[in-house]
Amino acid sequence: VALPNIQQALGGGWRITDNTNLGELGIRAWFAQLGAPRADLVAAGWGGDRFQFFQSGDLAALVIATRWDSENDATEFVANVVDRLGGLPKEGELWRDGTRTYALARFKDRIAFIAANDVAAAQSVLQLLSSK
Repeated sequence: VALPNIQQALGGGWRITDNTNLGELGIRAWFAQLGAPRADLVAAGWGGDRFQFFQSGDLAALVIATRWDSENDATEFVANVVDRLGGLPKEGELWRDGTRTYALARFKDRIAFIAANDVAAAQSVLQLLSSK
């Protein structure tokens, strides 16, 4: 799954420290760790992904971009992410837990999960991905 230049969108001082794929098994393990009741079903429609982690000093941002086999699989993924974030306060398109900010972006046939300990970083990534 290709991503636009997120490091550039984050601005100076940010560097990419991990750039890999989770794979279907990684998506399943992620959802199992989040407590999803049927992590195997969520991951079953996986069609590809890209995991990128960025740092700038103590600031960090994570982007997991996914592609799904069908629109139904993508919708199920989004529903499960939203369910996991559902207890957090939502401000516009962002969920916040006090120290971290989360967002979902849909671009073309992909869905990206964004997590950052810097609101501005999460907003920059969301804006970039939402414009694609």
